Amino acid sequence: MSNIYLKRTIVAIVAMALLLTAYTYFKFRVAPGIAFSELQVIDASGKSVKLGPGSGRPTVIVFYASWCHDCARELPKLDQALRRSLAGAEVIALTDEDLATMLKYRNEASYKFRFYALPKDFEYYGIHAIPTFYVMNSQGQTVFSKVGDVDWNSLEILSKFK
Repeated sequence: MSNIYLKRTIVAIVAMALLLTAYTYFKFRVAPGIAFSELQVIDASGKSVKLGPGSGRPTVIVFYASWCHDCARELPKLDQALRRSLAGAEVIALTDEDLATMLKYRNEASYKFRFYALPKDFEYYGIHAIPTFYVMNSQGQTVFSKVGDVDWNSLEILSKFK
């Protein structure tokens, strides 16, 4: 009996390890190849617009949601960095929530970001966890991407904005 119990325990442990690995992979995977210049978004007036080419200055694009606790912790840090070490950069905040929710959040948060709603849910764009950040250089090329916590004052990040 103990031999069968041992085999079942090993199988259960291996199965749990595989599930945990799969969960971690999907949760912290950054969506590759989003063509931000071609991305259709919904502006504050409800019109569908193309995000368009870069502004000619470094840009942070963040996928967020108003209900996201991690976003509530990370977006103020990004806003502070924008006022200090990242002065001159632009931030574009994208949500898959409805327009009314996006506008309410934008107005209450009063960040110096450009806010847009997405016409489809995050999954459509390959976004599996939020906040997800992308840093674009002044030529519009993605030079950094990460899910979760970002140290906006690190030398690694600051070098991406030069």
